[in-house]
Formats: sequence, C-alpha cells, structure tokens
Amino acid sequence: MLTFRYVISALNYREIPEVIRLAKSLHVDMVEFAVIRQWGQFSAEEARNLFVFNTSHPEYEAFVEVLSAPEMDDPIVNLGSALEFRRRRLTASSPNSFTKA
Repeated sequence: MLTFRYVISALNYREIPEVIRLAKSLHVDMVEFAVIRQWGQFSAEEARNLFVFNTSHPEYEAFVEVLSAPEMDDPIVNLGSALEFRRRRLTASSPNSFTKA
C-alpha cells in the first residue's frame, strides 16, 4: 500500500486539494493528514504562526474552508487529526434542522 503522509501547517494547508489530486494521479492508496503539533521544537511565536488550526490564527477560517473542498470526500483521504476541524466546519455550515415554533 502506497501512502502519502501530510503534516498540515499555515505554510501548506492551501495545497491540500492539489496534494490529493496528485496522489490520485500517482495511484496512491491513501493520503493521511495530521495537524502539526508542538513537541518542543518551536518557540511560542513559531507555534502561533504555524498552528493554523487554532481558532485565534488569522487564517483559521481559510483553513477550515479548505477542509470542505470536494477533494476531501475522496475515499483515499484519511483526515486523521484534521478530522475534528472538518467536522466543526461541516456542522457550522449545515442548516439547523430544529426551529422554534
């Protein structure tokens, strides 16, 4: 099984749909995503700049918008630790099925 592993940060999140298209063209079996994490390798400032998944990041809304791209529905995609952010986006954009009478 051929797998691409992709660590998402503020530097590369916009490229996610293209990476999926590339993987499909190369007949990759799976593309696994993970958001970048702090293991002590980044200063506090570097972490603030890279961690696009933080709701306080200036590009957070653009990040979650990318996660709702049609490419993300492809069966080869495994969102891994990015799945929670896609779920939040899809939940937030879904019409509320409950209305007050």
